[in-house]
Amino acid sequence: MVKPILCYASQIWGYEYVDTIESIHNKYCKSILHVRRTTNTCMVRGECGRLPLCTTYYINCIRYWCNLLAMPLHRHPKHCYNMLKSLDDAGRNCSATKIKTLLYKYGFSFIWISQDVGDTNAFI
Repeated sequence: MVKPILCYASQIWGYEYVDTIESIHNKYCKSILHVRRTTNTCMVRGECGRLPLCTTYYINCIRYWCNLLAMPLHRHPKHCYNMLKSLDDAGRNCSATKIKTLLYKYGFSFIWISQDVGDTNAFI
């Protein structure tokens, strides 16, 4: 019930950890289980079978980036991405830089360098 609301439009903003969203998600899980607020969050997530929401919005962001890579050159979002990529190449900080940072953080720098993921579903 809460996850779609908290992850709304995460394709655009989901490249960095948002403590407020994780806090709301944790409070919701604890209220569902009727446990104290001081109960260990890892135990609560395990009991609910949930991962941190950052996993979801990171994946949404990377999936959108993969879709941008696969778009034909005549599409406007692809033009916008190419402009952002050229800004990043010039050393400017933009949303393409955030995607690059996310990929480098998890060991996928070679994907950023090649700008090709191959099979998107297998990569995700």
